[in-house]
Amino acid sequence: MITNPTPTPPKILLARACLLIAIAGASYLAAVSLTKGAVAGCGPGSGCSEVLASRWAYWFGIPVSVPALAGYIALLVTTWRVAPAPHAQKHGMAWLAMVALSAMVIVAALWFVFVQYAILGKWCRFCLATHACAIAASVCLLHFVSRHPRRGPSPTWDGHRPASVGLGIGLGILGFAVLIAGQVLVKKRLYGLGELAVQAASSSHQLVLFNGRFALDPGEVPVLGSASAPEFAKFR
Repeated sequence: MITNPTPTPPKILLARACLLIAIAGASYLAAVSLTKGAVAGCGPGSGCSEVLASRWAYWFGIPVSVPALAGYIALLVTTWRVAPAPHAQKHGMAWLAMVALSAMVIVAALWFVFVQYAILGKWCRFCLATHACAIAASVCLLHFVSRHPRRGPSPTWDGHRPASVGLGIGLGILGFAVLIAGQVLVKKRLYGLGELAVQAASSSHQLVLFNGRFALDPGEVPVLGSASAPEFAKFR
């Protein structure tokens, strides 16, 4: 006897679409951070460049978009694993993973919005779009769980029990705590160009930069104009 497959609920379809967009956004941001490139449409000093160059854009020294990408992919996989399966325990673990990942994505996204608003005072529109899609997907999945609790013979995890949902949310918050710890305890060393200090070295007629670390001979490096010009003498 052939039975028609159960149609995929609209909330799951919407969550998958939002997660695919979030995965695309996180992949792009990860590529930009790993290659030290520039975000399309955002020049130096823009909100995107300021946010991605800050310490809060890194987790244990790696771009935070990398673990975010892994989380989005894992959450997307759970949307196919929550269908009834012969192994009730694996089925229940998929539901638990969906709740935990959804909770972690929502809290983490709100954290990064807070960082941009209250700490950096800069906005990255690519980051915000990615967070918005991830939050929308997670809300859809949590709403689906609340309306369609898991039914099955497994006593290990029953969607009807509030404690089980609470366990998933607790695991999500624990994952968020690991995220914060990785940002606070391990500060990535970032480099920036400060004020260019030029010191004189009259005996050798060289330009001494950065407290003697570099010495340039105007006669040996490209210069605009003559190295013996009167205006150039003030640096000697």
